Amino acid sequence: MKKLGENIWYSFLNSLTISIFGSIFWLILFKFLKLQDFGLISYIYASSLLLINLFSFGTFQALWKYCSENKFKKIFIFSLLFSAIGIFLIYLISLFYFNNLLIFYISLLLFVSTFLENILFGFQEFKKIFLSNLFSSLSRLILIFLVYYFFGLKIELIILVVILSTLIGIIFKFFYLKEYLFKNLFSNLNFNEVKRFLSLSFSSFLSSFSSFFYSNFLVVSSFIVFSSILAGIIYFSQIIFVIISFFPSIIISAALPLISNLFVRGRVEKIKFIIKNLFVLSTIIIIPLSFLVAFHFETILKIINFEDEIINSFTSSIFLVIAISSTFFLLSNILLSLLFSLSKVKEIYFTELFSILIFLVLFFISYKYENIFYLLLGYFLVPIFKFLLYFYTLNINLSSIFSIKLSFLIIFSFLVSYYLKSEVLIFDVVLSLISLFLIIFFIKTIKIFDSDFETFIKKLNLPDLVKKIAIKLFLKQIKL
Repeated sequence: MKKLGENIWYSFLNSLTISIFGSIFWLILFKFLKLQDFGLISYIYASSLLLINLFSFGTFQALWKYCSENKFKKIFIFSLLFSAIGIFLIYLISLFYFNNLLIFYISLLLFVSTFLENILFGFQEFKKIFLSNLFSSLSRLILIFLVYYFFGLKIELIILVVILSTLIGIIFKFFYLKEYLFKNLFSNLNFNEVKRFLSLSFSSFLSSFSSFFYSNFLVVSSFIVFSSILAGIIYFSQIIFVIISFFPSIIISAALPLISNLFVRGRVEKIKFIIKNLFVLSTIIIIPLSFLVAFHFETILKIINFEDEIINSFTSSIFLVIAISSTFFLLSNILLSLLFSLSKVKEIYFTELFSILIFLVLFFISYKYENIFYLLLGYFLVPIFKFLLYFYTLNINLSSIFSIKLSFLIIFSFLVSYYLKSEVLIFDVVLSLISLFLIIFFIKTIKIFDSDFETFIKKLNLPDLVKKIAIKLFLKQIKL
């Protein structure tokens, strides 16, 4: 139990570290770079992420599965050979399609880092994962401050900072894994285990790839087809969403093991109860904050940057589309994990492939007519389509989740965020804070959650302090 408690804390701290330090790094770049240069950096990084998720072929998920079963020795050599094929394909595409080997170098390091991290994850070494990512993230911030102070922020130096900080993380992960790696390096190949490894890899490949595909492809395609400025605005919008969705994301990650455990025990009604709470919790946090950010987006941009006068209402629209779409992606991933537990592989493949097809069709229409509207439309419609289809497949009644109180909250948040704003910077900041207070007051008075929510939170794999904050925030009512 002590080990479990430590793992929960270190897993939480790791997510917190990556989110906070990663957001700070990108916000620094956004503030001090021209928007065109920020868009270029975003394009290079998003291209790297897109390639490793495409050409890892689900290797990472299969790796931690084998490690968790203490069967790592049987598959280590093949996992290296399989990964080498993916890395070679990344090299070819970086060289001949993107014509940019910087994308390959970053992809290679991210690939190796993720490979090692999933081995650590499989062996339940959460403390070592946290420390590796902490040193990597800290070094990235320190290096970017040093570069800014002595040389100024230049594209080549920023890429060098990303490479060096990722390399530092790899060194720490390799150091922590050296005993596992060296004693398993020359194990014999087992054909049956190879087949199982490939089966696990490809079964998780489509779902894991598609969740990264849309967000990274949106940045890459907007850069290639339209402009680096648009790519920069889109990537910045995604960073802001990561910040406002941090708490719901942590809750969802903690709930997934609980869902798997309940499924094994045949507790279907309990699973539906958890999904309802996750849906409501995510909605009451992300949607109001998304409205607030969207309708005060120009103020945020003015505070963070904008020597470049490219601020217009379209940037707010882009953020709102990304926020709503990303929320549905987040929620559909919960249902996706449940469908995997139910072995509904055909339904998953059909939904994912059809979703990608819809998105690509709208992308080509956007490309043909040189209109970003169709690309954003695809990004908006696909997660909603996936979410509704997964709900239908699981035979869950949507009306049991989407309550009248929740509808009132969404409408109230929209109206408050839309009308309480000003063109004067300081007044707009004050009005946004007043809006936030009114929304929190509204949430705490309409009593969206019942007492069962406390039971749900207490069963999650979260630190006790986080559980207490969640319970106090959402269950303690304000007396009028």
